Amino acid sequence: MRILVTLLLIVVCILPTGAQDSALPEVVAANADLSTLFTLISAANLLETLSDPASEFTLFAPSNAAFDASLKTRDPRMGIRDFEAVNRLAAAVGLKLVADVAMPANNRTLVWWRV
Repeated sequence: MRILVTLLLIVVCILPTGAQDSALPEVVAANADLSTLFTLISAANLLETLSDPASEFTLFAPSNAAFDASLKTRDPRMGIRDFEAVNRLAAAVGLKLVADVAMPANNRTLVWWRV
């Protein structure tokens, strides 16, 4: 939930034209650059709350790239990983992917074994 609050408060995201007439989750779901935010909104069970037509919400959130950059500023070891690049590195040192387990909040547990 802390990440969601951070996402909602840090950086202004300019919504596409006509977005003011749509529910916030619809706008976020339609924008690939906000997929991380959509995953967090879903995981926090806020889709229904943010879709309420009687309420007005202003979205302040970074794009996926901005979110990745903010993580790396906190710690260079953090950030959104490119699975293919990580898998190539593992293969280069003799490791084989044996498990890819989906986790909550768009995370994955990856397990490699030495071949």
